[in-house]
Amino acid sequence: MRPHPAARRLLRRRVLHRLPRSAAAAHLVHHPGEYQYPGGLLDPGEDPWQCALRETGEEIGFVPASLDDAPRLLLLSFTPPEPPWPWKIGVTFDGGRLTDEEIERITLDPAEHSGHAVRTLDEWSRIVTPRRLRTLRASLTARRTGVAAYLVSEPRVPGENG
Repeated sequence: MRPHPAARRLLRRRVLHRLPRSAAAAHLVHHPGEYQYPGGLLDPGEDPWQCALRETGEEIGFVPASLDDAPRLLLLSFTPPEPPWPWKIGVTFDGGRLTDEEIERITLDPAEHSGHAVRTLDEWSRIVTPRRLRTLRASLTARRTGVAAYLVSEPRVPGENG
């Protein structure tokens, strides 16, 4: 039996860190001005952690050594229906700390990403959407406190990215 297309909408993402209060993200080719953390849709047979590892490898060119540890959930998020999707559930795992050498190794697929950045929360707050900033803040708080967060997103404003 083939799963309903919406079943693949369960997203997996990782927040990769350089310093205690900084995060790395990639700039999207198809959505100019928008940054996202490694992540994507589940492939058949994957669990959320497997998807996060695969997507990280695909999107930055390798899986960081810090991801050898057991998965650490930071955030579970729910987004109400946004056409064409009836709903979205996002799972954010702790991506560990990137070393200087790992940051140098990042190799992006030019068909998907035009660049990457490592910035502080304050720096990200000036360039990402309020929705993405809320997710980042919740993820960083969960990482600092050790308590996973749950977010329910407001529906997007028509034309809003991220």
